Amino acid sequence: MLFQIQYALLAIVVRLMLYWQVGWLFGEMILVPFVLTESVQISLGYVHTSQFIQVFGQVLTLCGFSSHVVQCYTKINTVLLHCIEDLSFYLVTFCLLHSYLDENFTSR
Repeated sequence: MLFQIQYALLAIVVRLMLYWQVGWLFGEMILVPFVLTESVQISLGYVHTSQFIQVFGQVLTLCGFSSHVVQCYTKINTVLLHCIEDLSFYLVTFCLLHSYLDENFTSR
């Protein structure tokens, strides 16, 4: 849960940087800071395998799949699940703040 808060705060900072017109620091693209942060998280090993992926990996092993296939499956699904969860927190926070700023400050 702590990492999801981190991505929510990142979305707030990115949206405010765009609002204050300093978005050129990251190319005016909202996904660049997310991808950089996500790649650092993955390279530092902050990705944890969910219980479902672990259980399904054990089922694959019991069904006769090789350990190499099971390890590849577990690693790929863990990274994909981590990225999807973090991206959802990031985008929802960014969109909520974007709509708030558009409603309250563009009409003035």
